Amino acid sequence: MKIAATALVGVSLLSGAAHAADIRAPSAPVRAMAPMAQGPMPGFYFGTRNGVAIANDTRFLRGTFAVGNRYDIGFVNGLNLGFNFGQIAPGIGARVEAEFGRQQFSIQQHRVAGIFAEKIDSFGEARAWTGGLNGFVDINLGRVAGGRDDMLSRITPFVGAGL
Repeated sequence: MKIAATALVGVSLLSGAAHAADIRAPSAPVRAMAPMAQGPMPGFYFGTRNGVAIANDTRFLRGTFAVGNRYDIGFVNGLNLGFNFGQIAPGIGARVEAEFGRQQFSIQQHRVAGIFAEKIDSFGEARAWTGGLNGFVDINLGRVAGGRDDMLSRITPFVGAGL
């Protein structure tokens, strides 16, 4: 009790008196404006795509025999390298890119003339290497809808075409 009273006296001796002139009138709150979403910066970019894929069964004729393959679920992966031109009009951007990819599927079942030989293991793979040149037009919905910086500016659909 004696320590608490001594501490209270010490605090009251260190504090100063407040006068009405020392108190400032509250000012209007400062509202910070968020920067407008400008989209990705112009320049080079790269990306990757990876996933699983399902191949269609294949059938072909080998002489007079029909041959067919059924495939397991396979994988797809690829790389792309592109250039972003930035905004070409308010809310509209443009990009071009080159894409290289690979798909691979293992053969699950092999049939000849409609007969599946159970004693023979099916083996082999179907692979495909792909490449393409693509062009894209990006549409920033927030900028197109009046320059608002809201949820619409976070959505950027695109239209693309490629070879």
